[in-house]
Amino acid sequence: VPFFIGSPFENMVHKDKREYYYFGWSRPMGAVSGNKQIILFTGIKKGAFTSDEVRQKANEWGDYATKKRDPHNNFCTSDLNTYPSYQVAQKVLESFKNDYTDPDKYIIQTVSF
Repeated sequence: VPFFIGSPFENMVHKDKREYYYFGWSRPMGAVSGNKQIILFTGIKKGAFTSDEVRQKANEWGDYATKKRDPHNNFCTSDLNTYPSYQVAQKVLESFKNDYTDPDKYIIQTVSF
């Protein structure tokens, strides 16, 4: 089950550390006139976090993604997606990437976070 800020799962609070596989992705919201849209992705990482730590990590990703964006387009998503297994995370990440394969419209950047 994905967990990200603003999701219906945001209120699922746990104090014990749980293992997650996660990645961040960010894309502009709305049309970007005259420019290719820059899509940011991270690789899949593994970590053990409490729900508060997941929220903190999501906020850190949001700050990072905002600083990496085109300065003329500050309106972007900054989702940190978490999954119970590497296989599920990989399947979802590949699905996201497949939505942005047109090189005339998109620039995909994998970033370290």
